[in-house]
Amino acid sequence: MSFTSSPVGDGKLIYIDADNGCPCLYLYEAADTGSGYRLLWSTDFPMAEGTMQVSGCFHGVPGREQSCVIWDQLGCLYLVDLARRQQEFLAHTGMEYLKVAVLSDGRTLASLGENDRRCCYDLTLWHWLEDRELSPSAAMQLNDEVDNQGSPWAEVDETGLPDSMGLSFTDRLYAGPDNSLILHCHRSRRRRSQAWQFLLRLDPMAVVGSDPVGSSINQVQWQGRYSELLQVAAMPLPNPPGNEALWECALALDSERGELILPAMELSRVADAETEALAYQLQRIDLRLGREIGRFYVRQYTREQLADDADMLLAPADVDNLDWQEAQGRFWLQLDDIAYCDDEAALWLGWHGGATRKVSLDGLWRSPLYLPDGEDDLYDEEGMKLLGKGALLTDWHYLWRVNPNPTLDLASQMNQAPAAMEASFAVQLQQTEWSSFHAQAQVQDTVPPLLGFSRIEVRDLQSASARLEALDKLVLRALTDFESLKSGKDLRLGFYDADESWDEARFFEAVALQLEGRNYMARLLGLFIANERLHYCYSDPHISKPALADCALQLGLAGSQYLPLVAQYLNCIDVDHELFFQQDGNLDTLLGKYADTPDGEDFNRRLPYEMSRQDEDDYQ
Repeated sequence: MSFTSSPVGDGKLIYIDADNGCPCLYLYEAADTGSGYRLLWSTDFPMAEGTMQVSGCFHGVPGREQSCVIWDQLGCLYLVDLARRQQEFLAHTGMEYLKVAVLSDGRTLASLGENDRRCCYDLTLWHWLEDRELSPSAAMQLNDEVDNQGSPWAEVDETGLPDSMGLSFTDRLYAGPDNSLILHCHRSRRRRSQAWQFLLRLDPMAVVGSDPVGSSINQVQWQGRYSELLQVAAMPLPNPPGNEALWECALALDSERGELILPAMELSRVADAETEALAYQLQRIDLRLGREIGRFYVRQYTREQLADDADMLLAPADVDNLDWQEAQGRFWLQLDDIAYCDDEAALWLGWHGGATRKVSLDGLWRSPLYLPDGEDDLYDEEGMKLLGKGALLTDWHYLWRVNPNPTLDLASQMNQAPAAMEASFAVQLQQTEWSSFHAQAQVQDTVPPLLGFSRIEVRDLQSASARLEALDKLVLRALTDFESLKSGKDLRLGFYDADESWDEARFFEAVALQLEGRNYMARLLGLFIANERLHYCYSDPHISKPALADCALQLGLAGSQYLPLVAQYLNCIDVDHELFFQQDGNLDTLLGKYADTPDGEDFNRRLPYEMSRQDEDDYQ
C-alpha cells in the first residue's frame, strides 16, 4: 500500500511495506524542523501476507482510543495500539477479501467475509471483554435477498437493482450511522454493456439487540451464532457506464453526519453558451433516510482539458458504444479522493496529477483549484490520494507535499468569497520516495534488526556448535511444517542472538565450513525441493533472490558432490524471475570453479536450459 493517514487524526503517517518479507508497519510524524518526517515506531506482522488495510480507531473504549485493527486480504487480523506502540495477533479467519470496520459507537468491530464451508456470508461482531481483550462475540449469516421492510430504508424504491446481489471483493465496507454498515457495490456485464451501482445497508444490532448493559464495555452477553438471518436493505444509485474500473470511484462517508458523497455519474454540459465544457458533479446521500440530499458541481473540464476523449464526451450520448462508456469511465475516475473536513461543513477533493480544491457540502462555496505548476492539462496524469486535508498527497510509493499549503491559503477559508468555478492557483509538488524515509531511519538505527524476516534464535552466533544447534532445529521445523517458516509470502530467514543478527548469506557461509553443517544444509535444501509450494518464494524479493539461494550457493562452492543437488534446486525455482544466480554472477562463480572438470560439465548439463552454457566457449 502507499502512505495512509493515521486513523487517530493526529497528522501522523503510516506506511505498510508488503514487498519485503512479511508486512511491516512504519509510523511517522512531522519533524520538529517543519520539513520531513521522522520514524516513531516500526513493527511487522509475521502471520500476515501481502497488502494490509487500516480500520478506524476504538474511540469509544477508554484507554484504547488510538487502537485500530490492521488486516490482510487473506483474513489475518492484528490489533495495533499506536499510542503504546504495541500489536497483537487477533485471528486468522481464512476468509479472502475480508472486510472490516469499527462501528460508529467506537466500541464494536465488524468483520464481513465469505464462509466457504457454509457457502454463505458471515458477519462477526467483536467486543472488548473484562480483561480488555478484543474477542469475537456474535456471528450471523447474511440473507441472500434484499428486504427493505423494517429497515430505515423501508421507503426506498428497490427497482433498478441487478438480479443477483451477492458480495464481491471490490465492494467497499464503511461504518454507517447508528451502528449500521454500508457497502458500496458495483456490478457490470461486459458483454451487455450494463452496469449497476448501489448501496447495501446492514443493521447487525437488529439481530443481537441493544447492549444489555447500556454503555458498559466490560460485559458482553451477545455470544455464539445467531440463527436469525441478518436482513440486507438496498438503495440503487445512478447507473454508471458499463466500465468495470468504476468500482474504484472516489467516495467518502461521514458516519456522524450520516451521509455519503460520490460522483453523480450523469454527464452534464456547463450552462455557458461561450464555453464548451463538461461539469463534474457530486451526489450527496442521506444514509439515515436512504435518499439523495442534492447534487452540486465542483469542477469543469473544457474541450482542451478532456484531451482525446473530448469529441466523444461532448457529442450526444452513445450508451451502447463501448468506447463511449470507457471514455465516460475515465472522466468519472478523474476524481481520486474525497475527504470530509473535521471542523467545518466542507470537503477537500483530490484529482489526477495532484490538483486539489475545497468545497462546501452544499456546493455554494469553493476555493480556487490548486494546480501543480499552474498546468490544467492533467487528464492523463496518474491518480493520487489525499492524506487528511489538501496539503499532502500520495501515490503508490511517493509522498507529495503541496507548496504553498492550500489549507493555509486565504482563499481556502470559508469566510472568504467563493472562487469562480474556473479559478485556479499555481502550487508546487515536492516529491519524497518512501525508500528515502526508510534509508534515513536505518542510518539513525531506529528500525529493529530483521524486521520482516522469519527470525531464528541462535544461542551464540560466534559459536560453531551453537550455529549447528540452530540449524538442526531449523531442519526439524522444516521437516514438520516448512511453510511455517515463511515470512508473509516469502521465505526470508534471519538469525540472531542476544548481541547481533545475521542474514542468510553470512549464516550459511559460516555453517558451510563444517561437514555436519553442510549435511544439515543439504537436507534443508532437499526438503525445500520436495515442497512445490515454496518454489516461487524469495529470500529477498527486492533483488529477485530466490528462497535459500545462499544455502544452495555455499553448498555448491563447498564441494562438487553437492552440485547435482544444487542443479536440482535451480530446476525448481522460477528461473525467469531470479537475478541472484544469472545476473549477479553467482552461477558463473560456480561454473568457473569447476570448469574443465567432469563434475562441472555434468552440472552444466543438469542446469535449466535458460541457465546452461550452450557451447564450449560460453562454458569456459
